[in-house]
Amino acid sequence: RKLSPCGASMLDRVCVVGSSGVVRWSKEWAPADGGGDIVGELICRVLLEERAAAYGGGGGGVGLYSDGKATVRWVVLNEANLLVAAVHQASLVLPYVEALLRETAGAFAARQQALPPEAHDGLFPCDAFSPAFDALVAAAEERAAGEKRAARKQRTFAESKKYEATRKAQREEALGHRRGGGEAAAPAGGVTPAAEEGGGFEEAA
Repeated sequence: RKLSPCGASMLDRVCVVGSSGVVRWSKEWAPADGGGDIVGELICRVLLEERAAAYGGGGGGVGLYSDGKATVRWVVLNEANLLVAAVHQASLVLPYVEALLRETAGAFAARQQALPPEAHDGLFPCDAFSPAFDALVAAAEERAAGEKRAARKQRTFAESKKYEATRKAQREEALGHRRGGGEAAAPAGGVTPAAEEGGGFEEAA
């Protein structure tokens, strides 16, 4: 599958599910769970058993559930009776998913609100939402790329300051050695002045 700069298409599936269990919109890139249904597992084992809080999904938070092969992150909008879930491989860490889920949920809820309640379950496949979702993904990619550039710039600046500090310390140390060691340095002839009482020169050790 095609990978985008921030890895947005590293997601395997994003879907919107109504409280009746009807899928109202879905986009899939690849089966993360080997053809299984981790979203269905999430609904049956976590949400219907009211265990969302144990997985971080209580109180409108973004929850995380994994079966070892795939991970699903989700958010529930109780006022809109919507579950928005994103599935990806369990081995991946995708920090931008939380914001993308919230933005997707808000955008879909706004679209749904324009329809009478009896028409909500008829939204699937809701192809008209796909361009809006693609725009959200593009914005997430741009944000992630900007954050990456800013982090690189900050790291480069910190490294430059550290380098300058190191060079300054080295220059000061070298200058200190020159100032402190000037009188003890032997002349080019390899001898040192003898004591005035003995006269003449004595060979430098």
